[in-house]
Amino acid sequence: MQKIGPVKILPILSVILFPLALQAKVDIDKTKYITIDEIRPEMKAWCLTVYDGVKIEQFELKVISVVRDYDPGHDAILVMGVDERFKHTGPVAGCSGSPVFIDGRLAGALAFGWSFSKDPLYGVTPIEEMLQAGQYPSGQNKSEGGFCLISPSEPINLQTVAKRFESRLEKIGSSGPAGAMRLLCPVSTTLPSGLCEQIKGPFEKFGFMPLAGGGRATRLEQYKNIALERGSILAVPLCEGDFDISAIGTITEVVGDKIYGFGHAFENQGQIDLPMGTGYVHTVVSNIISSFKFGQMIEVKGALQADESTAVYGVIGKQAATIPVHITIDRYDDARREYNCKLAVHRYFTPLLARAMIMIPAYVKAGEPQDNTVYYDMNINLMDGKTVSLSNVSVMQGAGEAGQEAMSVVGILLNNPWKQAKIESLDIKVEIVDKTRLAKIDSIELADRTIEPGGAAEMTITLDNYHGLRSRHSACLKIPENIQPGSYRIQIGGFESYQDYIFKNAAYKFKAGSYDEMISALNNIAAIKRDKMYVIMELPRSGMTINRYELSDLPATRMMLLADEKRTIDVAAMPQRLEQILPGGCVIDDGATVEIEIEK
Repeated sequence: MQKIGPVKILPILSVILFPLALQAKVDIDKTKYITIDEIRPEMKAWCLTVYDGVKIEQFELKVISVVRDYDPGHDAILVMGVDERFKHTGPVAGCSGSPVFIDGRLAGALAFGWSFSKDPLYGVTPIEEMLQAGQYPSGQNKSEGGFCLISPSEPINLQTVAKRFESRLEKIGSSGPAGAMRLLCPVSTTLPSGLCEQIKGPFEKFGFMPLAGGGRATRLEQYKNIALERGSILAVPLCEGDFDISAIGTITEVVGDKIYGFGHAFENQGQIDLPMGTGYVHTVVSNIISSFKFGQMIEVKGALQADESTAVYGVIGKQAATIPVHITIDRYDDARREYNCKLAVHRYFTPLLARAMIMIPAYVKAGEPQDNTVYYDMNINLMDGKTVSLSNVSVMQGAGEAGQEAMSVVGILLNNPWKQAKIESLDIKVEIVDKTRLAKIDSIELADRTIEPGGAAEMTITLDNYHGLRSRHSACLKIPENIQPGSYRIQIGGFESYQDYIFKNAAYKFKAGSYDEMISALNNIAAIKRDKMYVIMELPRSGMTINRYELSDLPATRMMLLADEKRTIDVAAMPQRLEQILPGGCVIDDGATVEIEIEK
């Protein structure tokens, strides 16, 4: 038998395998199910699972032991595989949920094992614990709470949000001492192999095994009539259509239109709404690190409604919400391409999938050119009629920058302090060119450094771009009539310097105290473009901002009253500035400052 090398270890069993919350046992039919108090070591057992195609086969096992209170309030059955195929492959990713029978009755599901185990030793989740999944009191939602990517007290920053989201994934997959591990879920995908490698890390944090080349469901038309039954593949399509991404496990039990599977959590999210369907296994790949089922989804048959520590629970015929996605790709080396698919709705997976969708154009043909500029638009249409429009350009970053922003914005919409946004559709347009549209400021020429109130600060800005070409741009700031004499600074720069300035001096535009303000703040962020040149002259502050409202030209006495520290509302002096935004046509990665004198 082959040794099983390191696999994803789940050290915090109470989080992933069994939660600490104790649940009442359910009454079960002992003519169909065998309870844990009837099971003894050395009893013969067998399980049902698919090793090839859609054929459900029987594999012999024997009972090793029963572990009471394996985790507080939860028991486990230990079984050993005696079938030669089990000995050859060892524990197989994708066998999660394979029904185990003892004394001719259903005992539970293959669910977990141990790293570095020399034998095909499995842990079985008892069926009486699996059948508790999905039993919520009317009106109660057991979904995980308390996960917010933004705070009302600080401006929304997409780079900070991306780090928080990734940190959240790190906590989900935190390491610890070697011990029990749940069987991994293979995730087959038809995404380009280069992109599959890009998204591999985050999916592995969830205990998944991403596998490129799973195949499209439309290629398996002849299997569309197969039923969901004990031992058959349970596929969870996270994306379906022109691109497929499906997690693979096994069905343990079917009761009427209800199914129970996996024997462990999908992601332990409580009440969920994910598509589920039938699946096909091309082969079982025997692997030193971790053997796995190489398969794919066939057809959606219903929806998963509960994701709990001991099982997933679904309903046949139920339709889960999905998000239609339309992708238009223009590449310098290819004809226009268009794709359509549907994404599952999940607080973790949907942001990751949005990231993958906007990055697809970089991998559909020959990858990204070394010198590259990526123009991207993502319209996120919400069911309440609102839209968040993410439109920008990225230079020498490939599609990664666009992917990070898409992940952050969709992550905020699904994980915020107010309510989970319902996304109606995503419309993505990406253009990739093989030129680097990057520039630096070469010089700034002022028409006159001394200007009277009511005059104009006129200047010519010369840019040097990446390929040694120069461009000249004219800027003009109209000076107010009532400006005080003195020295003033004019700042000229690109996206980064402008974003730093605006976040510091007009932070209220990027804060949110409600769902509607969150949508407005996201659109304000998206309105700052990388391919513009920003010319700013800061003026003395006059007026106040109250929350997100601007009150300009207030009398000094009124400003003192509003600025009282005892007030609980967000009050600040309102920055005043002259501003001109120029269509530079490239991304400026530096900045410059000039000074003028205002004299009467």
